[in-house]
Amino acid sequence: MSYIGPVSSRYAYSTARVKAMESELIAPAMMKNIMQAKDIDSILSLLSQTSYKKELEQFGGIKISSDMIDFALSKNLALNVSKLITITPMEDKSITRAIIGKWDIYNIELAIEAKHSKKSFEDIAKYIIDYGPYNANVIKEALGEASVEGLISKLSINSPYKEILAQALDEFRKSGDALKANMLIDKLYYQKLGSLMPRIRNLSPEAATIIKLEDRHEEYAKPYKGKALCA
Repeated sequence: MSYIGPVSSRYAYSTARVKAMESELIAPAMMKNIMQAKDIDSILSLLSQTSYKKELEQFGGIKISSDMIDFALSKNLALNVSKLITITPMEDKSITRAIIGKWDIYNIELAIEAKHSKKSFEDIAKYIIDYGPYNANVIKEALGEASVEGLISKLSINSPYKEILAQALDEFRKSGDALKANMLIDKLYYQKLGSLMPRIRNLSPEAATIIKLEDRHEEYAKPYKGKALCA
């Protein structure tokens, strides 16, 4: 694929938008205050001074119940993920979608773990990153399937990860182990992302470095995945 114009020119608008989004991230000083807060009310008061304010207010504001906080934070993340896709130049959207696909994979794995451990949609709803092809409605419908196999098959329909999910389904049928299936999904996703590394490095060497570090983190975290949900 040939690129239109130099990267610096193509991304002038996107860079400005991302810098504006970056300015809304929680600053180190604020994070320190949050970590030192004495109780949940103090934390919420601090978060209400940040870009999370709108979502927190939607779920109850400073009177938000503790089990709603994850809903608010996940919604904020979903909105920002969607923004990144929107502001990416058209010729590079496929790369952005591939990188942001980690949240698709996260939602898929969350659903597989939930189905395997007989958790309901309500049990995991607040952890879903509600955007894109695997939003909350899609996950809820998939969890209506009678089995893990049915859920994976459902999520494979018209999926950009169809080949990955087909191999995960084979793994689950052989082992009956949701954790092994999810570990394989991780492995195949990062292999696919790795094939895009030359293009990603051309756009941003820093992004390529972050993805490599993230891949190593996933490798380290594999033995612990799924334990919290299945406990």
